[in-house]
Amino acid sequence: MNKVKNGVLMVTVGTLAYFFLGVMYIWSVLRIEVNNIFPEYTAAQLSLCFTIMMSTFCVGGFVGGKIVQKRTPAISLRIGSVLILLGYFGAGMMRFLEAENALRLLYISYSVVGGFGIGMGYNALMANISPWFPGRVGLVTGIMMMGMGLSSIVFAFAIEYICPKIGIFNIFIIMAVAVSLMLFVSSFVVKKPPLASVNNSQLEVKPSKKPIEMVSSLSFWIYFLWNTFAGCSGLLVINSAANIAAYFGLAASLGMVISLFNGCGRPVVGLLVDKLGQYKAMMLINVMLVIAAVMLIISDRIGISALMFVGMIFVGIVYGGGSTIATKVINDLYGPKYFGVNHSISNFCVIAASFIGPYLSGILQDRSGGGFTSTFYMLLAISVLMLLLIFGLIFIIKKEK
Repeated sequence: MNKVKNGVLMVTVGTLAYFFLGVMYIWSVLRIEVNNIFPEYTAAQLSLCFTIMMSTFCVGGFVGGKIVQKRTPAISLRIGSVLILLGYFGAGMMRFLEAENALRLLYISYSVVGGFGIGMGYNALMANISPWFPGRVGLVTGIMMMGMGLSSIVFAFAIEYICPKIGIFNIFIIMAVAVSLMLFVSSFVVKKPPLASVNNSQLEVKPSKKPIEMVSSLSFWIYFLWNTFAGCSGLLVINSAANIAAYFGLAASLGMVISLFNGCGRPVVGLLVDKLGQYKAMMLINVMLVIAAVMLIISDRIGISALMFVGMIFVGIVYGGGSTIATKVINDLYGPKYFGVNHSISNFCVIAASFIGPYLSGILQDRSGGGFTSTFYMLLAISVLMLLLIFGLIFIIKKEK
């Protein structure tokens, strides 16, 4: 009974912690306010801030995974908490510098230090909470990740309302205190799962692959590629969600619905993973992506905005579902012993997706004369390629076994 209570408490705290860590995805809102203060900053300079942050996020996750493997999640969470405090507080100090030095400080504090801290916290939570529920890894992961998905909506609206009153630099400082405090509190609740505390002979009941063995297997790279394409496909649409809604004559704010289903769809996908297994769940959301692409293409051809709306909802669910499925795939294919490090390595696909998705989105929109015809056809091509990769993954896994 105590084990169940502890597990439920950790899931609750983990969901709240992920909600606050989700501030990493509201850069599109923050950059507007920063640009208002420093109009000389180019779009490329501000976009680089997010790209650097996503890169250090992945590196931070890897380092955090190594710390958790050798020590305890509390250490990783507390170091991450301090780094987030320093990083976001540092961004708030931009007000005292001229534009060029302020931009350097933004890169170093918000992107490098803050991104590294969020990565450490993200991995420490995921690697130590979901294994407490071996039969419900997908559902628990989805519930926690829902917090991260929904936070982008809540924080985006909150910042738009509060920022005119107190200014963007005070927003950075408030975020520094709030996010770091939540992560620090979680360090007293999150514990290593029982499996991670037993001796090596017990761990060998379920074979585990070391990180070097995982990255040496073809199955990992096929899955890595599938997850990268899942991220790219989501960002193709998410990156222009408001513009797509406006393009079809709807309120631009309706584009935010994709973020809503990105968050709310994660527990549903997690439940499907637990019930159907990772391959069938991957297949199901992949088919949803194909259907979404077809819907968007048809709506673009004949102008049915309702069809576009449903297609965007499907894309949001698939984008959120990819990260939810990752936990189950890495744990089942490569074992629990090195899960923290292995999972952090698989997250490096985020870097590739964050580079390719938005960049490709801009190019395709330009080639369509400001429209999205090319974007929707590219989404269809990627979704079909992803289906082929699933069949390839199943075939390779059977060979490797």
